[in-house]
Parts: sequence; C-alpha cells; structure tokens
Amino acid sequence: MTSKIVSKAEGRVRPQIEREAAFAEETVRVVAARDRGGSLTRIVENRPGIVGAAAGIDASNTAPGTVLLCHWTRMPPRAPSPPRCVRRPGNRSA
Repeated sequence: MTSKIVSKAEGRVRPQIEREAAFAEETVRVVAARDRGGSLTRIVENRPGIVGAAAGIDASNTAPGTVLLCHWTRMPPRAPSPPRCVRRPGNRSA
C-alpha cells in the first residue's frame, strides 16, 4: 500500500493552482531550500515531524492540473490500525 493510494481514496486532491497554499498548510518549518534556475526545491518538516521533500505534495500520476497531499502528512506517529479506506481480503463492505 502506498500513501498515494490512500490519499486518492480519502480525496486529498487539490487543483494545481492551490499547490502553494497546500504547501504552507502542511509545512511546520523549511529545513533547506535551493533555487535551481526557476525551480524551487524545498525540504521541510511537516506536522507529524516527518522531514521530506515538497511537504508530501505530489503531482505525478494524478489527473492533469491536480496535486495529491500524501497521506503520511496526516497520519499520527503511531497509527492504531490501518486506514478504514483500505479493504481487507474477503471484506466487500469496506
């Protein structure tokens, strides 16, 4: 299971034009930033304390003009159980 599948199932999709607003919402602090000729690369810490690139916002393998907010940006540090949106084998009601 990947965070992208869970993000899509939860509807954590935003229009591309809202990417910077989503970035600001998901970021606690910027750890590093580098301008590479008009393309800004940022390494940030998110609310659960995970340090990663782009605050977990991903535009790959999504509908044109959209971005995904990765699921791990919302998961608690110790999740008590798998997300409800994931089906268990043999369970068709989920």
